[in-house]
Parts: sequence; structure tokens; C-alpha cells
Amino acid sequence: PQRWASSSTAEILSQVAEFLVRVYRERSGLLRTFLHRGVLDDAVQKRQEEVFEHIADLLENLLAGRTDEIDHPDPALAVRFALRVLFGTLDDTIQIRTTMPRLDDDRIITELGRVMQRYLGVRETLGTPTE
Repeated sequence: PQRWASSSTAEILSQVAEFLVRVYRERSGLLRTFLHRGVLDDAVQKRQEEVFEHIADLLENLLAGRTDEIDHPDPALAVRFALRVLFGTLDDTIQIRTTMPRLDDDRIITELGRVMQRYLGVRETLGTPTE
């Protein structure tokens, strides 16, 4: 929390998106294996859920003192739901390689940051789409 004390909520959400996109890129082969194994192996699926809950708990705790900056009626739910959207999009876009138009990582980071900011109802948003 001290690291983020001078950051806005919008900046935190954008940096979460950036961090996760970078992790997915750097470890794409390993994460793709876990994604596919999780469908077949209950132990792998359980571990994936534990990792998700850990990340969600950290972000929820970090944002708990910033509820005045979040318009969503249930900020705790919103954090977890927004993270599910982010992870699902990363699984689809980076891991599974869908046929949707290819976006570079910077654009994915910008768009995912905006999704999280808008869903949580953060008044100040960062990231203007570029052409």
C-alpha cells in the first residue's frame, strides 16, 4: 500500500493491467499449459483459483481505502469481477490467440485499464485510445 499511496486509483488499475499483460507475454507457454491442464486436472484448476483469489485479495485490500473514488455500489465484488474480465480477456487474446483483430500489448494494456476503471466507476480514467 505504501508504494501506491501517491497513485490515483486509475493509475493503480492501469498498472495492474500492464503488469498482467507483461506476465502473460513473458510466460505465455507456461500459462497456456496451465490454462489447458486446468480444464482436465482439478488440482491445477484449484491452484489457478488460489492464485486468482490471492491477486484479487491484494487488489481489493489496496482499493478498500479508496471507495470514495469508486462509484460501483459493491467495490469488493467489482474488483473481483473486473479481474475475471481481465484474466478472461488475456486468456483469450494472448493465450488462445483468437481471430479478433490483433492488438499490440500497449493497446491491450490501455483498453483493459479503461475497462477496469470504467466498470469500477473510477471518475478519473487514464488511457486514451490511439489510432
